[in-house]
Amino acid sequence: MDTGFDRAFSAIGYFFKSIGLSGVFEYLFNTFSTVPAIIALLMAALVLSIVAGVAIYALQRREISAHLHALSVAMDEQSRLMEKMRRTLADVMEVLASLETATRTRARTEQGPSPGFYTGTNVSTSALREELELLKAEITAELSADPSAE
Repeated sequence: MDTGFDRAFSAIGYFFKSIGLSGVFEYLFNTFSTVPAIIALLMAALVLSIVAGVAIYALQRREISAHLHALSVAMDEQSRLMEKMRRTLADVMEVLASLETATRTRARTEQGPSPGFYTGTNVSTSALREELELLKAEITAELSADPSAE
């Protein structure tokens, strides 16, 4: 974002770069030598405060830029984790849908419930629970291992 301060500071910087460091001191000496001493001191204090303000402003901009970069990295990491969680959830939903389809198919093919039907369902359910626990453990381990996720 380009503000009035940015344009003013860049114009001042261009002026000082064009005349060089010795030219800056000569310019200041000529300016302050033609005015009374108290006014020269006040003007020198004003110039010094402006230079300090510019330096502080530049440091603050650099710090804000670093914070924005860190925030961008954190948001990218959060986006990556959310996408992984979405894919994991989609995989779990596919497993549930296929389990439900298999159960309905078995129920339609059999005339009545038999002990094998329930045993197969329990095995599928336990396999699904194991898969969910493994996914949960994997995501938890990844989140605890990554210090930037906090």
